[in-house]
Amino acid sequence: MRRTRNEKGQGTIEILATIPFALLITGAIIQLFFIGYAAVSAEGTARQAARDASKGVDHSSAESNAERDIPGFFKDGSSVSVSSGDISSSGDEPSVTGTGGGDVVSAKSQIRVPVFGMGFGIDDLDITVTRYAVMPVTEENGFGGGF
Repeated sequence: MRRTRNEKGQGTIEILATIPFALLITGAIIQLFFIGYAAVSAEGTARQAARDASKGVDHSSAESNAERDIPGFFKDGSSVSVSSGDISSSGDEPSVTGTGGGDVVSAKSQIRVPVFGMGFGIDDLDITVTRYAVMPVTEENGFGGGF
């Protein structure tokens, strides 16, 4: 079939028109990966801080130990806090069940997710992932016995 003059370069224009959409989809996939990885990291740091505090480590040391395990690109604006008792009783945090009563320690990990904006003006979004952990206080020296 013979091409007419006005169809010349049409394929190139169509490919160039799809490149911004492909970049947008790629950026969205990368952003979702960041959010998922932040959620996993926040869960791990909250558990580590609560576990250390439940074994008798002072709260500031438990917080700093957990904060060291936050990946480097999440460290900006991220924090871990430990407190005695169940933080879910304050009403602001989610309810935690199954602690079995008794003395418990709670940890809250907040990780700020960097936004992959690619110059579309969404770089100012504030995405923060928060996770909580509650653990029972073990006996002296961090050993609960029975193992």
